[in-house]
Amino acid sequence: MRFLKYYARFHKKETNDTFDSILHTITNKNEPMGIEEFMLDRAKKEGIEEGRKEAHKQNMHSFVTSLLLNTDHTVAKIASLANVSEYFVRKLKKIVV
Repeated sequence: MRFLKYYARFHKKETNDTFDSILHTITNKNEPMGIEEFMLDRAKKEGIEEGRKEAHKQNMHSFVTSLLLNTDHTVAKIASLANVSEYFVRKLKKIVV
């Protein structure tokens, strides 16, 4: 938002300080960011979220596989324990068993 700071010029220092404070509140950063910084920050956050989702999926895959190979639980019980669908467990069962 650096462009905004330079575009919106205020005569009073207090107004500039208020503007900077509001920008900080909105962006959680002390320095205003430009469009490029904003896009990079957004992409980074989206990448982190995608990584979390992928890690969760891999963990569930490993957990369900372990239950299928090491227990005599039913598909319904494994789905309940892992908090996944029975379809997911059946699909994995075809691959690993």
